[in-house]
Amino acid sequence: MDNLHRRAGNHRIYEIHGNNREIKCSNGCKEIVHLPEEIKGKNIDEDLTAKEIELLTCSYCGHWMRPNILWFDEYYDEKTNKKFSSLKVAKNSGALFIIGTSGATNLPLAIAETALKYVAYIVDINTEDKHFTELIKNKKNKLIIREKSTEILKVIKEIVENLSEII
Repeated sequence: MDNLHRRAGNHRIYEIHGNNREIKCSNGCKEIVHLPEEIKGKNIDEDLTAKEIELLTCSYCGHWMRPNILWFDEYYDEKTNKKFSSLKVAKNSGALFIIGTSGATNLPLAIAETALKYVAYIVDINTEDKHFTELIKNKKNKLIIREKSTEILKVIKEIVENLSEII
């Protein structure tokens, strides 16, 4: 949702909690579309223009569009959250990095469980134990690091760069 992976140049991204660059019908209609460039932030005392209202109205049913973000009491699915695609990637991964997240929702935990089931190595980088810690603490194929991600990722990047020079 914060767009950091995209800004870093990554292309194969599964934004399982959605993103604020896309909108979808609040009534569950057809498609997910990009947020029109004409839509800008508003101050609390500013009203939407007629054009903005038109752009934020579903062309199929006339309901309001809303951010393409998973809200409380909603369920993960493939269309919005890439549920099955992300589980397939987890199944075929050799390593899963869990960085700066609690794991308090079911799809991230399912991704970690799937990766473990298919013998991926799990690297848990957080400042404290989280839901993921319970899942992996007794596993052999894990590394638990209790540091700030900004510091440890610099070290990991350096290690990877040195390995790529050797290989």
